[in-house]
Formats: sequence, C-alpha cells, structure tokens
Amino acid sequence: FVNQQYAGFQRESCDIQRTLWTNIHTLLGQKTALEKSWRDINTAYNSKADELTEMAQNSVVLQEELQIAQDEIESARCQAEESEGRNRHLAEQQRFLQHDVDQARQRIHALENGVA
Repeated sequence: FVNQQYAGFQRESCDIQRTLWTNIHTLLGQKTALEKSWRDINTAYNSKADELTEMAQNSVVLQEELQIAQDEIESARCQAEESEGRNRHLAEQQRFLQHDVDQARQRIHALENGVA
C-alpha cells in the first residue's frame, strides 16, 4: 500500500512539475513578447520624440525666417513711402518748372511779336 501511495505521489509530483515547467515556459514566452512590445513602444516613442524635436527646431527656423520676411516687408514699405514722397516732390517741382517754361515761352513769343 505504501508503494502505491508513493507511486501516486510520484505521478502527482511529475504532473505538478510538468505543469510548473509549462507555466514557466508560458511565462517566459509572455516575458519575451512583453519585452519586444516594450522595445517597439520605446522605439515608436523615441521616433515621435525625435519628430517633435525636429518640428520644434523647424518651427524656430520658420519663426526666424518669418521675422526676417516681416522686417524686409517693413523696410520695403518704408522705402516705398520715401520714394512716393520724393516722387510727389519731383512732380511738384516739375509743375513749377513747367509753369516757368510756359511763362518763358510766352515772353519769347511776345518779344518775337514785338520785334516783328
């Protein structure tokens, strides 16, 4: 009877040991899968972090370029205003000179008529 009990315990022990090894193997497989998932997630996170860093750097560059463009536009606007002012002044001078030329022609014409 003791031998039968011992044999029964030995079978149970083997079954338990088989179950434990199966569970250990399953857990190791899950651990490997989780480690791979973590690496994939970490790689994706690092990739997104790199993209965001690049976008932030590009944003800084674009802001600097925008500021340069705005400064150039303001400078061009000021130059255009100065040019318009000079053009108005020149147009006014031209009107005065044209008036003087017209008066001179009238005097020349009057003198020519008076001499003739």
